[in-house]
Amino acid sequence: MKDALRGLDNLTGRFPAAGKSMAALTGLLVFCSTTGYGQVILDDFSADHRSNYDFVKLFADPSDGWAVSSGALHPSIEGNASATWLWNQGEKLSAVGDSVSISISLPGGADPFLPTSIGLFLLGDTDGYEITTYTTLGGAWYYNVAGDAHQAASPLSGPVQLTIQRTDQTEYTCTFSGSGLPGITFFDSSDSLRFGPFAANTTGTSAALDNFTFTAVPEPSMYAAVFGFLALATAVIRNRTSRRC
Repeated sequence: MKDALRGLDNLTGRFPAAGKSMAALTGLLVFCSTTGYGQVILDDFSADHRSNYDFVKLFADPSDGWAVSSGALHPSIEGNASATWLWNQGEKLSAVGDSVSISISLPGGADPFLPTSIGLFLLGDTDGYEITTYTTLGGAWYYNVAGDAHQAASPLSGPVQLTIQRTDQTEYTCTFSGSGLPGITFFDSSDSLRFGPFAANTTGTSAALDNFTFTAVPEPSMYAAVFGFLALATAVIRNRTSRRC
């Protein structure tokens, strides 16, 4: 192995320009493979970026209870009402493989007779979907995926990461870390879905959301360009080597 590395050093030393190009392109290829899914933290709530969201009332007539403090979003939606804050900076679930995630913490409900719920809301061309965790009458805990409710074995013991990924042209898979649930799917035929934090009946609770993250699938043309340049550099090195030998 060491002999092979020495041979490579000798080769790139004899052809410095080609060697440097090869190294740069290889580095670019490695970088693209490790960051190819373009993960971006949209909001870590270390500061208040309220202008990046559109407030939308979903049920009843709640006031805008946006509140960022202690590095998290603590939404205050009072009583039997719900709302979302849709991200308005351009990112959407528009390609197969795109995903959005958020950390959710719901230590307890505001009212034993009304659900207290937090999570994400997704909006398509005609329909909207709540993907949440919530408490309800009697202190039972549930996970909700677009109206498909699954009771939790026990209350949340800490933050749960909710992830929603577009896994097919019309299919979206939702997972809650540590819940023991398999990925739960729902379907929508829209070209893309907008998304944002969701809250219902959270006033007076310590409900919190954090690390709002988007992951995008890279354009195929990016990989095609990298592989094309890498192949060209390899051909140049081989051609010059054959002339010297």
